[in-house]
Amino acid sequence: MARFIVTITPPTPNGDLHLGHLSGPFLAADICARVLRQKRHDVVLLSYSDDYQSYLLRKARQTGQEPTDIAATNADAMMKSLASVDIELSHFLKAFGNRYFLEEVNRYFDIVDRKGAIVSRTAPIPYCEGCGVFGYEGFARGTCNYCGGSSDASQCECCANVPDLERMSSIRCILCGEAMESRIVEHLVWRIGASYGQLSERYRGINHRSSLKGFLAKRLRQTHDEWPLTRPGEQAIPLERYPDQPIHTWFAGLAGYRATLREYLASSGGDLHDWWSGDTSLVQFLGFDCAYSHVIAYASQLALERNGPSRLFHFTNRFLQLDGQDFSTSRGHAVWIRDASAKYPVDAVRLYAGLHAPEDEVKNFSLVDFENWVQEWYVPKVAHGTWKRTDARRAAALPKTPCDLGCEWSALFKDWTTATKLETFSISKLASVQLRAVALIEAAPLDQHDVRWLLYAHLGEAVHPRLSQDIVAALPERHSEALELISKLTFDRTTVDKELYPLLS
Repeated sequence: MARFIVTITPPTPNGDLHLGHLSGPFLAADICARVLRQKRHDVVLLSYSDDYQSYLLRKARQTGQEPTDIAATNADAMMKSLASVDIELSHFLKAFGNRYFLEEVNRYFDIVDRKGAIVSRTAPIPYCEGCGVFGYEGFARGTCNYCGGSSDASQCECCANVPDLERMSSIRCILCGEAMESRIVEHLVWRIGASYGQLSERYRGINHRSSLKGFLAKRLRQTHDEWPLTRPGEQAIPLERYPDQPIHTWFAGLAGYRATLREYLASSGGDLHDWWSGDTSLVQFLGFDCAYSHVIAYASQLALERNGPSRLFHFTNRFLQLDGQDFSTSRGHAVWIRDASAKYPVDAVRLYAGLHAPEDEVKNFSLVDFENWVQEWYVPKVAHGTWKRTDARRAAALPKTPCDLGCEWSALFKDWTTATKLETFSISKLASVQLRAVALIEAAPLDQHDVRWLLYAHLGEAVHPRLSQDIVAALPERHSEALELISKLTFDRTTVDKELYPLLS
């Protein structure tokens, strides 16, 4: 049994969660954690509320509320939304003023600073005189100097690069829409490019998704990179050694995950040194726009720390669009998780979100298409499948011949195994396995459906937990031994036919 820390990028608590969040890192991380537990590993699934995000400050400015009140309200709403679709976090930390969080941020700053990698620089920062705000991130938008897309100055949503403020153009204040002027500000930067050579070696041969692989190939060549860390004049995270140099939240992600782990273990009685060690794997799920912070900055922090998790897995996702436009919390262009889970079967929401997960390319969600899929495929074929309709004939309809699953099932088991390996993990492929399994069940003799539905339930246990439990509960009690065996199978045709079939017949 191995240990795994699975993380989800911390959501900004400026609103509730929508299906774009679900099909991105949230569902994927939950399924990954469930799969690892299915394989008898020790797993914690962690996330936290990104309470120091400048987009939260903007929300507070626009609504006249206190940012702490907005954060607390929305963090609670987000947890309820996740619970409504059976996403079970081991722990969720609220960052604002949290002792563990502030300790860890300052700790990682000191780790980097002790290597002489943090220096002071002066730079022109966009500033709106009328609104009295700096354009570090949430209060301004301009044109990314790398890809030409619309971006704030922190991390570009289009290309994932950190835009160069001095080379960005058309920077305007979000609050009033006016062009921003520049103010010379002294701040601290991390000469992070010095670590790029080591990262290039670390990631050599790693099977990253193609968009992340392309990003790293270009970015890690820029070994003179300096990453701006502090934001004088903005309400960011306080540094003990530099009271007038608050640090931005993108630096704090690894600190946030470690703080969440500490708070979790403090209540559960675990040992931090057992978990935060070289024997633990860190599995991170994130939007592609968060690639720089997670895959470059946090990996560099871990390399300097030396005693943290040694095996890193990064799974990025692109955007899911709603009717051709990006999901947006701030604009209200969204299908909210709480609404979807209240109106549709939870497992249908999870399965469909998995099928349409934008793992390596932008995808589109249509509510009409989803509703049609639920009514025309999910309800008749799965929710009311043969496992539910044929109870009356089961006692007299035991299989009379060996339950030969055939080459198509063997291929299905192989694809499931591949999709559940961390090196090739994919929730869209896992979801597609379930659809193919239903087609194979329908094509099989009726007296052999039970064994196939049991296999279906196990293969889909992480994707649709409620449905799998319902299927198992509906099948005869004599299958209890078979279920135990199924959980240990390597899912090749020989083990199923020679070991599983006798228990079922």
